[in-house]
Amino acid sequence: MKKISFICCYTKEDMLDDLQKSADCLVDYEIEWVLIDNSSNRFPSAAAALNYGFDKSTSEIVVFLHQDIILYDQITIDRVVNAAECGCIVGFAGRFSDGGKIVSTISDGQNKDRIYDYDFKGKDWFDVLTCDECFIAMNRDIYKAVGGFDQKNFDGWHLYGVDLTLRAAQRHIPVVVVRANAWHRSHGTMDRNFDKYKNILRKIYKKEYKKIYYPCGWTYTNSFKYYGRYCARSLKRMLKRER
Repeated sequence: MKKISFICCYTKEDMLDDLQKSADCLVDYEIEWVLIDNSSNRFPSAAAALNYGFDKSTSEIVVFLHQDIILYDQITIDRVVNAAECGCIVGFAGRFSDGGKIVSTISDGQNKDRIYDYDFKGKDWFDVLTCDECFIAMNRDIYKAVGGFDQKNFDGWHLYGVDLTLRAAQRHIPVVVVRANAWHRSHGTMDRNFDKYKNILRKIYKKEYKKIYYPCGWTYTNSFKYYGRYCARSLKRMLKRER
């Protein structure tokens, strides 16, 4: 029986309970739960919490997942494990380097909407540039090769997984999204700190990319184009309000 570490930073015990119950479908796996209670804000960032969780884990395959994920079947995790054993970083949602549709088949939000439903054409996974933070898996050697999550630059709760997958690309480590039957109960949140970490991404990777695509959007790395787009969007909203 293969052993997998599920590493989850949580603040809501009811959601965590639902996640753990959903993992009962994984009958062929021994699940090591590495649970990080952050209800009292012990950790200042997701990166710090998840790196701590990795150090506590013992399995060869490690899965970093949000508390609001619900798993529906074992075949999804079979695909995750197969890809991780091949040396890939594995996600449930991602974007290609040139944009396009979000690559995902999971349900999203309280109504379990299939917003994306990407056509995998019978394939188990597709290579992507970046992954969403709701679910990211890899083997221990790959985690060490990319240096874990960057808790110095990404000292909050946004884009830490996108950064990790971009660092993987620099090291020619494949990043993939698997065809998955799962539910992400939240659409995610973008508070005012999101732009802070988007700007950090821009500065770090401006030499490699003109644009960076991630599941919840994209950004120019060139400052002139970035602020030009921002101003154009603000002007458009203002003119719309005045009509």
